Amino acid sequence: MGRPIAELRFTGLKELRKAMRDAEAGSQKHLQIHFKDVAVTVASAVAGQVPTSTGKKGKNNTFSSGSAAASVRARATQTSAGIVAGGPKAPYFPWLDFGGSVGRGHVAGQGDSGAVKRPFMKAGRYIYPTITDMSDVIVDAASEGIGDALREAGWEPD
Repeated sequence: MGRPIAELRFTGLKELRKAMRDAEAGSQKHLQIHFKDVAVTVASAVAGQVPTSTGKKGKNNTFSSGSAAASVRARATQTSAGIVAGGPKAPYFPWLDFGGSVGRGHVAGQGDSGAVKRPFMKAGRYIYPTITDMSDVIVDAASEGIGDALREAGWEPD
């Protein structure tokens, strides 16, 4: 499992989880479930932005079937939500999102040295712009999830 490319962290969750654990064993697991829902929403939006076909034949003479988009997955813990992308089925995802050069003639550390070039974008094309665009939705959904987790634990938040 890779390290998430982007994460959303809330302050005070350590104290909240301890209070929930003290109130009802296992209730803090509700936070992870709700954070995963937020991460799934964001991952789905990111995947919808990623191109699903390169137009070139790949391995076994087949066209790309959207491996990069399919590689965008949600991750969550009791303290954070994030998404991961790429991995063994789409190791080119960072290049697709951020750009650079790859292919024949590429020398590590020398920009623009490969045969296949994609303009570099520090902010990326898919992950960070989608998170920025959805920031209000993310905060609202995470806050609602925290409130739901408290209610599921038997608390009524103010």
